[in-house]
Amino acid sequence: MSAMLQVRGVSMKFGALLANKDVSFDVDEGAIVGLIGPNGAGKTTLFNCVAGFYKPSAGSIRFRGEEIAGLPSYKVARKGLARTFQVVRPLKEMSVFENILVGAYLGHPDNKHARKVAEECLEICFLQEWRDWPAGDMTIGNKKRLEVARALATSPKMILLD
Repeated sequence: MSAMLQVRGVSMKFGALLANKDVSFDVDEGAIVGLIGPNGAGKTTLFNCVAGFYKPSAGSIRFRGEEIAGLPSYKVARKGLARTFQVVRPLKEMSVFENILVGAYLGHPDNKHARKVAEECLEICFLQEWRDWPAGDMTIGNKKRLEVARALATSPKMILLD
């Protein structure tokens, strides 16, 4: 059985700056893997390549057997790979529930089902108390939980937690 995520020889350059050089690894289904390194080591850049926010300068990224390097982030997400961000990015003017619903619609186009999934994720991440709050008014810790809830709402096969 092949790995769920296969990264082979991925490099990412920004002009003369080489942020990632020849990175290769596999992640099997059900595995929990940590990527560690000092600030500025390229961890977030690598996540951005895997999740479709950057097109790598070189290399291959396969998710569930399909090449995804260079696909836009929304297409990567629709294939079942979700991610959170190191710097939280809630839709500030929208409620907590509406933020989660954005993720749910990505994985579940049916309105009724998407709302059910969003409610479940609200509960799983212990955010019911803040359901109708503007997301921008939450504490940083609760915004992190909101990021996880929004990612879970897409019903992903894998989540990258930055």
